[in-house]
Amino acid sequence: FTLPRVDYMDYVSPYFAETHTLIWTRKNAKLNYRQWKDLVGLQGVTVINNSFGEDFDQYARASLKISTVPSVEQALTMLRRGRVNYLLYEEVPGLAYAQKMNIDDLKTLAMPVSNENIYLTIAHKSPCNTGEMRGQLATQMYKLAKQNVMKDLIETNIQRWRQSAKE
Repeated sequence: FTLPRVDYMDYVSPYFAETHTLIWTRKNAKLNYRQWKDLVGLQGVTVINNSFGEDFDQYARASLKISTVPSVEQALTMLRRGRVNYLLYEEVPGLAYAQKMNIDDLKTLAMPVSNENIYLTIAHKSPCNTGEMRGQLATQMYKLAKQNVMKDLIETNIQRWRQSAKE
């Protein structure tokens, strides 16, 4: 959720998943991260149009050096080659991409940069964006959240991704 996005899309509640954005670095790096200010002076990278929550996004714009690239594959490659000190990226998709690319020389740092809720959104301009549709979606999102469907889907598909990376 970010305020600028509210200008062009509606968020359907409840959220359907949580994501933890972590600092990714090389295994031999001695980056001691405990709070955002520990990243000042270092060169970071992330994927274009990523948001890590309104508070962090504002802090990063004002205080950090973070390049953006079109894909997580490119960001992981930059990190591995030492072109940046760290990568800002979500834990679960990052692990999946690292496994797919057979990367084992990176690590994540335990302290998250942010913990964000992930929402389904509908563009204001979409012909599907009606009160009735938002109500139906909210009802179904509530049911899915109660049944932990997203957690189960993530766990199942991480296993599938691991298997396909080995093949």
